[in-house]
Amino acid sequence: MPGADSYQILIIDTDPADRRLTTEELAACGVKTQAFADGADALRYLEENLPDLILLALNLVGKLGDDILREIKAKPRLRAIPVVVFTNVTDAWRLRRAHLHCANLVVQKPQSNADFRAAVRRIAQFWTVHASPVPRPESDDVVPN
Repeated sequence: MPGADSYQILIIDTDPADRRLTTEELAACGVKTQAFADGADALRYLEENLPDLILLALNLVGKLGDDILREIKAKPRLRAIPVVVFTNVTDAWRLRRAHLHCANLVVQKPQSNADFRAAVRRIAQFWTVHASPVPRPESDDVVPN
């Protein structure tokens, strides 16, 4: 994919098989990844690093993905980073809550490996090719009204 080689996606997903499939598919697309099973570890990573996109599962061990999303969007330095909730959660309220906490997109994880990989490719293609890049903050400045 054009431009994908300079693109970095942070994956936050407790499920090791989903994390592996996502990482493999993104690598095949030429996208750099960093993956965490634990949301608290991912938040520590974000203190020093700014990925271009975050793929976030909702069912995490410890802090739920809902809480991680809320924390990311509450920090001026991080709030412009697009967050795609990539989840197997089907509860309508939890999905609505993800939107209310400013998820840029909510995608249901497909059940088959082939469909799962295709969904990851489509997400990568959209964000690396079609979406405008997120400007990098020069500081923790608050976005003007």
